[in-house]
Amino acid sequence: FRTVQRPVGMPDITQMPNAAANAKMKREIESRFKERGDEFAAPLWAKSMAEVAGGTAKGPYTIGKIDDIFGSPDSWRGMVRFAVSQRREDGSWKIRPCDNAAAGGHNDATSLGETITCERADFPTRMAAAFWSHLGRGSWRMQLGTDDIVMAYRRLGNRTPQFGVVVQIDPSSGEARYFITPGLNFGLKAAVNQ
Repeated sequence: FRTVQRPVGMPDITQMPNAAANAKMKREIESRFKERGDEFAAPLWAKSMAEVAGGTAKGPYTIGKIDDIFGSPDSWRGMVRFAVSQRREDGSWKIRPCDNAAAGGHNDATSLGETITCERADFPTRMAAAFWSHLGRGSWRMQLGTDDIVMAYRRLGNRTPQFGVVVQIDPSSGEARYFITPGLNFGLKAAVNQ
């Protein structure tokens, strides 16, 4: 990781008007759904419920239940979950849940002391040369690969789950419901580094 300068004067998410922000999010998504619906509400709900079944989210809860879980309406801050739709080769749509940490204020209240440094494309060649210089000619072979961890963001612990709460519409009732993501949200600035 490469060190970066932390900005001065960033907002402290624990001191922000969280209860007011949470109430506003609730009003806005319920009103928007009531006025014009959302074609992705049902598949997005199914994705969130699959996260619950898989153990990478908890819920769904009402706003009152979230207040009880975290102690008060000001002790947590939600972010609106929305669908990112991607067209597959067969023409069908793949829905990916994304949590709006930018609009929720989470990203503005996040500073990173370091950032990632990506490897260059010649990494495999450099590694093969390094092995060759130490092992010489022989019976060894270089093999490379990549592994993708399913739901990797969700599997990394979040020490502040009260700021990982997502809100979305329950399409069957049109009411806001809340999920706690014990891991990192897809949409948090800090998730990539973590």
